[in-house]
Amino acid sequence: MILVAAAGRSVISAMSTPEGEWMRADVKYTMVKSDKPSRPADIGIIRQYQPEDADPASNLARACLMLDPLMPPAVKEVLIRAESPAIMRERANLFYVAVCVVEGRIAGVAGVDMNEIRLLLVDPEHQHKGIGGLLLDHLESMVPSGLFRDIFVYSTPSAVGFYRIHGYQAGGEHTFHVGGCNIPTTFMTKRLAS
Repeated sequence: MILVAAAGRSVISAMSTPEGEWMRADVKYTMVKSDKPSRPADIGIIRQYQPEDADPASNLARACLMLDPLMPPAVKEVLIRAESPAIMRERANLFYVAVCVVEGRIAGVAGVDMNEIRLLLVDPEHQHKGIGGLLLDHLESMVPSGLFRDIFVYSTPSAVGFYRIHGYQAGGEHTFHVGGCNIPTTFMTKRLAS
């Protein structure tokens, strides 16, 4: 099970109630239960990004970039050089960013801007444990349903399979030009539940 903090709140301490809810002071959190059998029962806590998360989240982003097997080396170099705690703080100022905390460490970071997934990274040590899927579910729940029926992402080649498993459909290739490098992506969309 995973505890999802309400937007704008961080979980410092919480306690379970018999109804499966979690309480902290006057804030009520609801336990999110996954019906996907491949996910472990206990993973971590998803909460909104806090300023003190900038360094570990930025380090996590660099680690993911370094280990991406399909990212061209020249592109990796440009993106790793550009990644910094200041950039991570800027992201959090521009759009919603959440982190998944496992055993006191940030194991994943994700962000959504209205209905566009802008960021979804899982620490290489914690990949293939369900954290990415839980962060993705969380981002999907943050999309304003009164405004949007779909969510979309420009996926890197190494993440296309992940998004397909979670119901995203490829809509075509798109290349971004960053720092003199071409970054190949696949535009992918998913219809959100009503």
